[in-house]
Amino acid sequence: MLGWAVINGLSLGGIYLLITLGLALVYGVLEIPDFAQAGLYVLGAYLVFSGMTYAGLNYVTSLLVSIGLVIAIGLANERFIYRPAQRKAHGSLLVIALGLLFVLDNTALLIWGHEHKTISIGKLVGKTLVFGEISVSYTRVFAMVIAGVLALIIHFVLMRTKTGDAIRAIIQNREGAILMGIKIGKIRSITFAISCTLITIAGSLIGANLSIYPYMGDYIIVKAFGAVILGGMGSIFGAAVGALIIGFAESFGATYISPAYKDFFAFVIIVLVLIFRPWGIFGTRERIG
Repeated sequence: MLGWAVINGLSLGGIYLLITLGLALVYGVLEIPDFAQAGLYVLGAYLVFSGMTYAGLNYVTSLLVSIGLVIAIGLANERFIYRPAQRKAHGSLLVIALGLLFVLDNTALLIWGHEHKTISIGKLVGKTLVFGEISVSYTRVFAMVIAGVLALIIHFVLMRTKTGDAIRAIIQNREGAILMGIKIGKIRSITFAISCTLITIAGSLIGANLSIYPYMGDYIIVKAFGAVILGGMGSIFGAAVGALIIGFAESFGATYISPAYKDFFAFVIIVLVLIFRPWGIFGTRERIG
């Protein structure tokens, strides 16, 4: 049971990690609580499914096309909805993000219906790896590998490229970044594109391991924001750690107690950490006065 809980925690945590990284980057650069990312996550999963089922594309081609479409929608949201709204009351952004989530969820419901659907990655379906008494599907292994590789790529981009330096500078000190000549508009677009790429891949992985349905993003986005807060607002590394903690909390809770309460265990950990460390695990404590 322990081995299965660890593997399940890694696969769940890896998928949460992709979503959480995207949210952390968007919030850090744009200061937008972008709940609409959940709708794009659902849309991306359905687009991958449709490309494979109705257009006869293979998984990789369908995924690439879907990423392009989701990026286009995400950039349109940022340019024509979020950017003008930032000049207004800051609280309006949250209402707008929730409104976009509602529109995207119901668009998915209107087009694809409420039935659960799955994404079949041809060469992985029905195959398993056996480690002693533990049997793991190829799709779970695939999800873990993809999540790990993408996390390393994001780390490299943030730490070893000029674009990454600009993103980190904006997250740490927006005004200082502007004075240094960093083009905020360009970095905003790049950040949104990265986030849309990550959530589309995450949606396709969920579709391959579990199933997709119109409102599947509503719960997972709350967990992802919980992971961001758990790790510490403004800390990309903290967000990644928070996502893995939530994934393992769900897996171990479901394995040793009951799958019916898997969400309960994740949020109990978030609440306990924030009671004793309100600024998060890797966040910075702000001094007032």
